[in-house]
Amino acid sequence: MTTKKTVNQNVFQVVENQEKQNQEHRGIPKAKFLENIKSLILTPQVATALLKNLETIYSKYKFMENNLLRQQIRVKQKIPKLEENIEMINFLKLKNEKGGSLDTRFKISNNLFVNAEIENCQNVCLWLGANVMMEYPLDEAEQVILKNLSSAKKTLEILKKDLGFLKDQITTTEVNRSRVYNRHVILRRNLQNTTTEKK
Repeated sequence: MTTKKTVNQNVFQVVENQEKQNQEHRGIPKAKFLENIKSLILTPQVATALLKNLETIYSKYKFMENNLLRQQIRVKQKIPKLEENIEMINFLKLKNEKGGSLDTRFKISNNLFVNAEIENCQNVCLWLGANVMMEYPLDEAEQVILKNLSSAKKTLEILKKDLGFLKDQITTTEVNRSRVYNRHVILRRNLQNTTTEKK
């Protein structure tokens, strides 16, 4: 026979285990659906404490969602730029094959450009990040950019899956919260009714 104390301990173990179980999708814990709320929550105090725990879990999920959405925006912005770079390298290769010079403009500072004529361009400079720029031959630069593009597309797919998984966990937690809250309201109402009857 299970006592109230054992049931109450089980309730909190279920919530704590949500963060330990199924550490997949970048370490996002899988939310467990709380079944049979009536047997899990026997007093309003347990419901209040459980609601606080669910609030904490919910806020963690929302924080993770915001971070993943920001990452997704950054990756989405990176992909078109990488594709433009590949087009430019292909354009330079084509220009080298045909011969002749390339007229272009270089940005020196804000609103200040200089005209330039480039003949037989064999190398390009790529920003690698952290204020680092490297010079590469055209073929090597194309390989670097293609590798980065492939990596960015894979990252975007992973982020989409993670966000889908995270939305499911947020929904489960929201359902748990509303069910626990409803149970809390019922228990408080029952408690008020019994105290009124005793008077």
